[in-house]
Amino acid sequence: MKIKDMSWSIVLAGKWNRFIISPEWAAKNIFKEEKIKVEMAIGLGAPPRFSSSEIMMIPSEDRVAFHLLDHSDECLQKAEELAVSLLTILNHTPVNALGVNFGFIEAAPNDDLMELFAFEDNDSFIEQGYSIKDTNIIRKLEIEPESSLNLTMGAIEAGLGFDFNFHYEVNSTKEAADILKGKLLSNKEVALNLLQANYKLRLED
Repeated sequence: MKIKDMSWSIVLAGKWNRFIISPEWAAKNIFKEEKIKVEMAIGLGAPPRFSSSEIMMIPSEDRVAFHLLDHSDECLQKAEELAVSLLTILNHTPVNALGVNFGFIEAAPNDDLMELFAFEDNDSFIEQGYSIKDTNIIRKLEIEPESSLNLTMGAIEAGLGFDFNFHYEVNSTKEAADILKGKLLSNKEVALNLLQANYKLRLED
């Protein structure tokens, strides 16, 4: 099992001021680096992308996302620190949700795994001339009253995909920052343990 590209991320949902989060401001206050890579979007209204060698920040009006370009524990902790810094500095921003995401792909799923997608009505669709391009199984698992794990399993051309979304309802930047601290490493372990216990899958070295 491998990590899905651009799938490990932190998403802070709220009403963000994109005019404050400029490349220069992000480099100085969030990344704390003299220079960062800046990619300006071509599409109308599409957000820019700010990147260091390890983390990409994508600010938009309704969310700010931090995508991991490296998947080491050190990078997980760094992404967490950047997100907490943003929440601390722009502490008057209305924030309503926090998401921590991990994605994986099993390129060669065994028969037991594929049997999960053998729904009774598959043959009926095929007999009617339809081709089933992909199938998803979505589960919402409650962790605590204000948090949940949304697990999506998808049969795709590349194999079998597993997407974990740890979702937290929040009422303030402080609450989001307090919840986020330590969550990336602990949630990664939850995801890996679940994959091993339920599907006998391990992450390749």
